[in-house]
Amino acid sequence: LNDSPINILEEVPGALPNSEELLYAEVVKNGINEDGREIFRLLMLLKSFDSTPFAEFLGVYFKDTSATIGQRYQYQVKLIKKNGKEGDFIASEAIEVGTPTPFESPKNIKADGLNGRVTFKWEVETDRYYGVNIYRSNEREGVYDRINPRPILVSEVRKENGTTGYPEILYRDDSLELSKIYYYYLEGKGFFADSSERSEILEVLIKDEIPPNSVHGLKFERLDDQTLDIKLDWERGIDADLQGYYVQRKVTGDFKTISPLLPADQITYIDEVPRTTSYLYRVLSVDFSENETPSQELIVNVVDKIPPPAPLNIRTEGIEGAIKVSWDPSDAPDVRGYFIYRVEKEYQNRQMLLLRAEYLEETNFIDTLPKIAKNTFVYRIAALDSTYNIGPKSEFSEASMPDVTPPVNPHINKSYILEDTIHIEWLLNLDIDLASYKLYRSQAAKPYDWTPLNAGNSLAATTSQFMDVNFEAGKTYAYQLFATDLDGNQSEASNIYEVETSPPPIKTEPPPKLTLKLNKKDKQLKIKWKLNENAAMTSLSIYRKQGRGRFIPLEGLPTNQKEYTDENIETQKNYIYQLRMYYSDGDVVLSESEEVVVK
Repeated sequence: LNDSPINILEEVPGALPNSEELLYAEVVKNGINEDGREIFRLLMLLKSFDSTPFAEFLGVYFKDTSATIGQRYQYQVKLIKKNGKEGDFIASEAIEVGTPTPFESPKNIKADGLNGRVTFKWEVETDRYYGVNIYRSNEREGVYDRINPRPILVSEVRKENGTTGYPEILYRDDSLELSKIYYYYLEGKGFFADSSERSEILEVLIKDEIPPNSVHGLKFERLDDQTLDIKLDWERGIDADLQGYYVQRKVTGDFKTISPLLPADQITYIDEVPRTTSYLYRVLSVDFSENETPSQELIVNVVDKIPPPAPLNIRTEGIEGAIKVSWDPSDAPDVRGYFIYRVEKEYQNRQMLLLRAEYLEETNFIDTLPKIAKNTFVYRIAALDSTYNIGPKSEFSEASMPDVTPPVNPHINKSYILEDTIHIEWLLNLDIDLASYKLYRSQAAKPYDWTPLNAGNSLAATTSQFMDVNFEAGKTYAYQLFATDLDGNQSEASNIYEVETSPPPIKTEPPPKLTLKLNKKDKQLKIKWKLNENAAMTSLSIYRKQGRGRFIPLEGLPTNQKEYTDENIETQKNYIYQLRMYYSDGDVVLSESEEVVVK
């Protein structure tokens, strides 16, 4: 078809000054070394596809102006050898002449967005197009810009298994925003500077799997000695997509997250640690794609200086020979045990006695005491934590043991018979909890048949005598006494005390009548009586009492005395006098009582 052979030209037709075509043409004319020759040939080939003038310069272009539209043609290119003969080179497929239409776009396109880049792959078809252009936009319906400066030409490479083939990734679009959607389409570049149809729009999300930078400068401080609070500080992260931080802690095993997600501008956190020990801390930086990066680990030794609170609900109960003490377990998490203190109630504001040098792990204690101890004791409890801080003492709780110790057995030490009455006297018990006495009587003949006196009623603890009026003269009686304390414990029996009563008295003359004469001026009272002499009479006694009181002897008198002067009287009182006559057989005769009122 050509009138003359198609050869390389001297110049590139219509090339602009300093154009790429002129640069390439200059290299072609001057030659290139062996190392870069293959690459340069490829570049020239690509340029010839893209620039018709450069293809003309290389002698690889022909335009058939004689073809008829609608006809199908097939072309053949022949090489002209040095001897001028033609040789076979290449033949085309049949083509119909007409209006050019874009050829089909590249097939099987795949695009994956990850970590700021998009990778592309498609089916390479070198017989349909020599290269590919890729266009990108921020919006599906927006303006698309070509991202590759030259058409992407793909060559086979040798793989690790020794075979050859196309790479897994044919192109990368870098420096993209994370977590953003981009839109792409591909276009094939034909051998005659024509282009394929556009591919379908590819919507690609740039997944973020790039972890954020770790925080630096993690440090801590104790806020005060009254809490276990730890304040952590760190330097703020520099990542643009930083969402925030998690604080993590561990003692053993795995780290556990102890904070909510902290905002990116927060660089402190206060941790209320549960107990004293060594902790490891770290801070996780988290971006908006939930990628995490841990900081360096920080070790914190927490020493407890906070004493545990006082135990609550102290309970005491007295049992025989001991007092049981119990209390509620402390809710402080690091309590190691308890100390128990005791003091007598009357001294509870003084120093208390520590009952055990070693701490108690249990929440109960039995305080063994002498059974005879009748004191009321008060107790307090203090808690000890794992770092040996002793907390304040609890409230007081008091108790006493039940009294199981009877009083000391009493002792009857004296008796006498007066006015038809047997007077029994005993020594008062010294027991501080003495409640009463009970007196029993029996005739002296054994075995004793004890019968309670005082109609079975108890005698007051302050009583030290009993007057027995219900007896027969001339008989011997035995007496026995028991003491009882406030808790009903009864003593052992006292000594058995026997009293022998006299036989009925010898008849005597009638008792004399007393005559009273008052001398107000001298505050004296003269008493006179008439009495016959009686050899059996051994003595006389004058007795006096006031009101309902007891007769008290004033003075013993000889049997021949006929009067007596009372010089110890007071005004505004009444006095009653009685004369008593004592006989050798033990009989006592009483005069009539005479009363005088001193005004």
